[in-house]
Amino acid sequence: MIQNQDQNRIRLYLLGKLADGEKEQIEHELLANDDLFEEVLVAEEELVDEYIAGALTNEERARFELHFLVTPERQQSLRFAHALRRYVTTHASERSDVSGSFLPGFFSKHSRILGLAATVVAIAIMAGALWFFFLRQTSPPTFATVTLVMSPNTRNEGVQAIRIKPPAEQTLRLYLVLPNPKMPAAGYHVKLLDVNGESRSLKVAGQRNQSIFVEIPGSQLKRGQYALNLSEVNADGTEQRIPGSYYFTIE
Repeated sequence: MIQNQDQNRIRLYLLGKLADGEKEQIEHELLANDDLFEEVLVAEEELVDEYIAGALTNEERARFELHFLVTPERQQSLRFAHALRRYVTTHASERSDVSGSFLPGFFSKHSRILGLAATVVAIAIMAGALWFFFLRQTSPPTFATVTLVMSPNTRNEGVQAIRIKPPAEQTLRLYLVLPNPKMPAAGYHVKLLDVNGESRSLKVAGQRNQSIFVEIPGSQLKRGQYALNLSEVNADGTEQRIPGSYYFTIE
């Protein structure tokens, strides 16, 4: 049986809050312990449910988005849970009301039971259809991967930006080496600036070793120089800009 202490350790592991040594230990245990592996799957589902329901703290929510949603499988699970929750919320009460009046008189009790059963069957069918849809429609993108190091300089000081030629059909995955990886923040916010001074926020797609990474479809990048500004997100949701920028040029 999995103890409460192990359950808490699994939760910390999924949220990226374990030290490297503890993380490696639990990953080794997952290879040899089927019960622990099953418990991780259950904990993943619980975290997704809590995230959708808004039950996570600000720090947990930031870590969920930064660490937990690092794999396409978990991102797909989150999309599926969102779709199923919307369907249940919209249709479950409506079906129950309709089925409750299906048979008059003394059959009303049985009709409510039948209505409940019909609702369960309908939800199961819808869940299967949604899952099949996501499996068919969600094809993994191909990536052009580049690692960037922060520069303390500005564009006007002759920064030598990395030159990239990503095909339009690929997604550009940029790994940003953290300037102070030994003191990680609760989360990070990345802003993309182009040569015209226009900017937009980018979602942090995940973290690996001492870097975080963002993903940009190649079709959204025009020729020219770009800069990425990095901010730390504190546990209370406030942000603090880190001096310096990551530069690259699209050819």
